[in-house]
Amino acid sequence: MTSNPREQTGTATPPQSDDAEIATRIAAAVHEPFADAWRDHERAGWRQIRRTLQRVAAAHEAALTEFTAAAEAAPGAGGGGPDEVEDILAQYRRRVARRVLRPLHVVLGHTPLAVPLHRSLVAAADRARQRLRELPERVAAPVAPDALAGAGLGAAAAAKRLWARALRPMVWRLEVHEVEVTRVARRHLEHDVLPGQERAFRDSQRGRARWLGRVERAWSRWTRAVLLPPKGRQPGESRDGVDSAHTFLGAARRLQRELEVLRDGVAAASGRAAGEGFARPSETLRARVAVAGTFVAPSPAAGPPRPVDRDPAESWDRWADESAARLELHRSLLALRTAADAIRSRLAGSWDGTAREVDGLLDRVTAALDEGLERAGRLPEDLERLNAGLSAERERTLGALGQHSPSGADTVVSVEVM
Repeated sequence: MTSNPREQTGTATPPQSDDAEIATRIAAAVHEPFADAWRDHERAGWRQIRRTLQRVAAAHEAALTEFTAAAEAAPGAGGGGPDEVEDILAQYRRRVARRVLRPLHVVLGHTPLAVPLHRSLVAAADRARQRLRELPERVAAPVAPDALAGAGLGAAAAAKRLWARALRPMVWRLEVHEVEVTRVARRHLEHDVLPGQERAFRDSQRGRARWLGRVERAWSRWTRAVLLPPKGRQPGESRDGVDSAHTFLGAARRLQRELEVLRDGVAAASGRAAGEGFARPSETLRARVAVAGTFVAPSPAAGPPRPVDRDPAESWDRWADESAARLELHRSLLALRTAADAIRSRLAGSWDGTAREVDGLLDRVTAALDEGLERAGRLPEDLERLNAGLSAERERTLGALGQHSPSGADTVVSVEVM
């Protein structure tokens, strides 16, 4: 067994441990602050989004059930005519806009995620650096039998390990090696963990962007289906209630499936899995600890990599705000459609009332003419008595027209039998 150099010089012997324990202590000091940051990120930001998705998915499912039942119960063959289907669809649109789209827009537009996550990761790096100071500076450990079998330390270290294995009897006779724990831990933080966290941050925001893109596509397809005419029919053309109901129900069911997929995809969109993915850095750490204090150890690298910039984090949140604003556009379109339906209903009601008044007036005029014809059939044949009867009938007719004329003006008609 080869003596430790510190024992030969009389220097105090470092504490004894083993490679596995050293790697575990370094991993706990470095990884745990970042794992806490990602858990807080999911809990503080995405948990509210998940709860909102749960509520709106349930609300839409209830609206869809009511819509389906109403469409099937509407009068007319095959689920009702076009007017009944349009009324049912209008109720469904209003309910979805109020109970589904509005809560989703609010939670997505008022939940910044990138900037708080960036702050948490910066704070996690500071806490990790603080915890490094609590580690022992040096620890002596037995050389593991598989110390030269590790990987992930770069090409130079791989070449040294290969050379050491080939010439092991001559160059690799250590039984104990001294691990500079704080130096190994600092290198692990700056060159293994921080670059991985930077990638995890970018990946989390890209996953968020893909998730928001799916939100927008789902609402765009739904809005087009429930606001525009079915494919192949131009506005103003006659509609068939069965075809309309089938089209609208299909769009509503697709939206329900999308809401459920979005709800179940919140965990993946949060990026927590990537942020807590320490398997590869841990493997590199174990390999670095195994050869620390030997000639196989990689040479110290240059300064730490560039940290995550704040500007991209703010850009990601601005983009998310714009995505939420586009959801507000769908709400505006639904509100416009609701207003248009209300105006149409008022106009239709006014026209129906006017038509009823005109019909009543025509009915009264027709009745008066029928009475006049009946009286004309009873007129005498004597000319003088006939003129007198016609004059009386004229006065009666003028009086009736004066009562029912819209302008209230009398119409003078001269009737005389020559």
